Amino acid sequence: MSRRNFNKSMQNSFKNSNPPLSVIVPCYNHGQYVRDAIASVEQCDSDLYEIIIVNDGSTDPYTVAVIRELQDEGYHVIDKQNEGLAASRNAAIKVARGRYIVPLDADNKIRPRYIQLGIEVLDQNPGVGVFYGRPELFGEIEARNYPEVESFSLHRLVVENFIDACAVIRKSALFQCGLYDRDMPYSGLEDWDLWLSMAANGWQFSFTDEILFSYRILANSLIDSTRQTDRLEQNIKYLYSKHALLIRRVLNEQLTVMSDHPRAMRYSQLWKERALVRLMNTVLLDSVRSLVRRNSEG
Repeated sequence: MSRRNFNKSMQNSFKNSNPPLSVIVPCYNHGQYVRDAIASVEQCDSDLYEIIIVNDGSTDPYTVAVIRELQDEGYHVIDKQNEGLAASRNAAIKVARGRYIVPLDADNKIRPRYIQLGIEVLDQNPGVGVFYGRPELFGEIEARNYPEVESFSLHRLVVENFIDACAVIRKSALFQCGLYDRDMPYSGLEDWDLWLSMAANGWQFSFTDEILFSYRILANSLIDSTRQTDRLEQNIKYLYSKHALLIRRVLNEQLTVMSDHPRAMRYSQLWKERALVRLMNTVLLDSVRSLVRRNSEG
């Protein structure tokens, strides 16, 4: 990106004091990618967005230098100590001016239509808290299998997360759900936790079958690290304890229709394949009993 474009970006950052949407870009040692992420946002009408970059305590000298350059060029940069992805996103959301939020990882890219379409959908549908589309995969594509993205299904969401962080999210819904959870045992499943919280609070999810962002697959990506068995089990136990009532309701609905509902059968099979039934028995039942006990004592 040329210096002239940077100066234009600096002017645009002050052009609209009340943008409808805020793109938040956490960055930890991804200086080689962050300019591409920003450039992808700037293909959209500058009146529609603001960009907030969060330097999450980067230690890589090149990334530190790039962040300094971006700050000098007029970009809104938040510098903070390394506290993880959830804390970085929350820091940006708290100062965001937009009524809608798009989390964009520093190594990914967004398509201009995502911003425009997301604003339209959420403006026209006050009950929708999340708008999402399909990704285009690039980078080390063989490093892992990306989940199939499809229309929203709560039955599937309690089994696995299939909605990427790069979604258009209503800011008021984020605050209602307490923002991103900083207390998870390990980073990497904050998005799944947020979607479960939003579903539990009655927010709707809207999907369009279009490629709206580009997702870079890296061999050492954060989400791959969370799939290590011990970390995965700890995170799953945490999620299922936190969302016990929601998951119990969904499980009961699934059991009711399991005999003649193909989608329910599909998700039941996923439960078995991923060994989540055992976790449900050890975590969910204890959580529900604890809640019932507290309610009866009250």
